[in-house]
Amino acid sequence: MVSESTLRRVERFEQGIKLLEEIAEVSLEEYLRDIKLQSIVERNLQICIEVIIDLSNVIISKKGFRVPSTYKETVEILKENKILEKEFAKKLASLVGLRNIIVHMYADIKSEIIHENLREIINVLKEALKTLLKYCEKNKIDP
Repeated sequence: MVSESTLRRVERFEQGIKLLEEIAEVSLEEYLRDIKLQSIVERNLQICIEVIIDLSNVIISKKGFRVPSTYKETVEILKENKILEKEFAKKLASLVGLRNIIVHMYADIKSEIIHENLREIINVLKEALKTLLKYCEKNKIDP
């Protein structure tokens, strides 16, 4: 059984993905001209990635894996414990890095790159959620 807070997070994740999918259909030129669209994408990427991080940390905690010191290390621990495959973990870790850039404004966000890769980003996020929820179900973890 999935907790109420996890259900709310998954629902918000799905809303974010829907918005991202809609904006992925917008032309690059329109996207670059519209700061509102860019802001919607950045915020919803942040939310969706954080849902993945939160669920990952629940799994790590409930399974008694080593405690991560960074969000990227969270992905590494899932890979070490065969929850994520190596290549997929690499993709997910780069999204965690993107989340850090968005949240902390470490560098200028490259809007063109985000738009050009948005469909792939969406696919990685959806696959990550599916993989983690499936792992929870299989291992009787109530996230």
